[in-house]
Amino acid sequence: MRIFFIGSYKDSPTTGGHLYHLKMIDTIKRMGHEIRLVSVFQMPRFFRNKFTSFIYAFFLLSQKLPNLIIQVSDTALKYFLFSLTIHLLNIPTIQLVHHIENTTAFSSLKKRIIVFFMKFNLRYAKTIIVISDYTKGQVINLVGPRVEKKIIIIRPKVDIECHPDIKHYYHNKKLWNFLSIGAINERKGYRYLLEAFRDLKDCSFKSYIVGAIEDRNYYNSLSSLIKKYDLEEKVNLTGYLSNDELRELYIKSDLFILPSLLEGYGIVFCEALCYGLPVLATSVGAIPEIISHGYNGLLIEPRSAKAIEKAIRMLISNPKLTERLSANALEFCRHLGSGEEMQQGIEKLIKVFDPEMT
Repeated sequence: MRIFFIGSYKDSPTTGGHLYHLKMIDTIKRMGHEIRLVSVFQMPRFFRNKFTSFIYAFFLLSQKLPNLIIQVSDTALKYFLFSLTIHLLNIPTIQLVHHIENTTAFSSLKKRIIVFFMKFNLRYAKTIIVISDYTKGQVINLVGPRVEKKIIIIRPKVDIECHPDIKHYYHNKKLWNFLSIGAINERKGYRYLLEAFRDLKDCSFKSYIVGAIEDRNYYNSLSSLIKKYDLEEKVNLTGYLSNDELRELYIKSDLFILPSLLEGYGIVFCEALCYGLPVLATSVGAIPEIISHGYNGLLIEPRSAKAIEKAIRMLISNPKLTERLSANALEFCRHLGSGEEMQQGIEKLIKVFDPEMT
């Protein structure tokens, strides 16, 4: 089959979404199908901007019609003319939804337009892939219960090795190492983390915030807050790190903290648990599907620096609790599914659209 994939894709993924796309595309290639990527990171340089990138999809379409199109839902506005065209050509589509932001508050005209075309794509898709129960609920709330029958959950399980040999000790610690991993953007809630650190100056800690810079203005605002709160010696914005560099940080860290405002899943939480790190996270999106409050981490309300500070102080002052969360993190990791399960789910779905299989 000839398949178009429309969405962000990088050979070296910098986000959980990129990693999911990489796994999906590799699976389709291994099945022997031809896949053409419509991604600003892959297309010719002339098309790599928001005004002309959709033209590249038409260029590929003019060469040869695809048998199937897989489209990430957040590209709905950018490729709406292309979506209308493929609907008229009756080309089957699969919509891939990681999460939907602000499904109940569409105040601006742009947001309303985005939602209109997203609904259009979801209604006319043959299948909708979601990555969690939470995202499934979001899609049903947005489009209506009639789409439920065509929703398939394929969780972003990757091959994460459990590390029971790595032991974390929390009694009489002189220095705590905190780790946060996620692209530098507002959705990760880093501003609230820095505000909490401002009020934790009496504690001895070092924090590493790891992630590719997606929003330069937001990154600059975080840098300004670090200076304003006199945290230069305590907080390190590392930028993107290699897998080997990440492994070193996971091993040396004591606690994983990510106060996200929304997560469709959260692969980094699974990774942290597999290194035996207790997780401090917000009770939003699909995070409670991974983190159980009081079992392998603590869940707090979002947008609250005070809640972050309180939870950190609790873990620092109660080493028995923190060690129990660490042990349970490794136990939970043993029950995580493998990337092979994700691959099998994708293979089963693609075979449905393969004319040679029907």
